Amino acid sequence: MNLKYPDAKSLRDAHKNFPDNMPEGYGSYPALYPKFFNILLEVPRKSKLLDVGCNSGEIGLMLKEMNGCDVSAIDFSPALVKKAKAKGLKAVCGDAANLPYK
Repeated sequence: MNLKYPDAKSLRDAHKNFPDNMPEGYGSYPALYPKFFNILLEVPRKSKLLDVGCNSGEIGLMLKEMNGCDVSAIDFSPALVKKAKAKGLKAVCGDAANLPYK
């Protein structure tokens, strides 16, 4: 399926109700543990990270809790950014093509 969005507003509108891809938290998906383990091994402890397309922030939360990382996050969906913030991540709503960081 090829979706086309003529402008950023159309894309943002399409993502207003984008689903949380881990609504039960990362600990509730044992089939993904091997992938999570690889991420934890690859990312150095206490790293400063930017999670682009963070969804509800579960991967960032895992890295924060298990590796002590300082995680900033960005997603296009205001609802998902709100969830990421509720988990204690420094999350902002924005476009990955125009990151609000320097």
